[in-house]
Amino acid sequence: MRDAIKALVQPALTLAHEHQRYDQALTLLDGLLAGELGRDVRCGVLVQRSLLLAHQGRSEEELRDLEDAHELSAPNTLSRYDVEIALALNAIGHGDSLGYADWMKRAENTLRGAPHE
Repeated sequence: MRDAIKALVQPALTLAHEHQRYDQALTLLDGLLAGELGRDVRCGVLVQRSLLLAHQGRSEEELRDLEDAHELSAPNTLSRYDVEIALALNAIGHGDSLGYADWMKRAENTLRGAPHE
């Protein structure tokens, strides 16, 4: 599944990282999110969009995308673990050490229950 998501978002990531055209990249990802996507794919696109938003310093929007991705992610999966780590980093970026500790603990618990790929 990760390869499918990567292929889907690659044009946007190329715009952002190789051409510094973040607004256009976000528009591409918004277009993907407006369409019909399965839960796993929508989760992956939201995580990728959150990374671009973070790069632009749009941390509140980044947080909303990560919270939405967390709701979509299946329990005890590496996808959920990735989202929880990103939420922990968002918290510490805002000086929220308690939020950071909470998300890291949740990520640890998720990893313990996740099948190893």
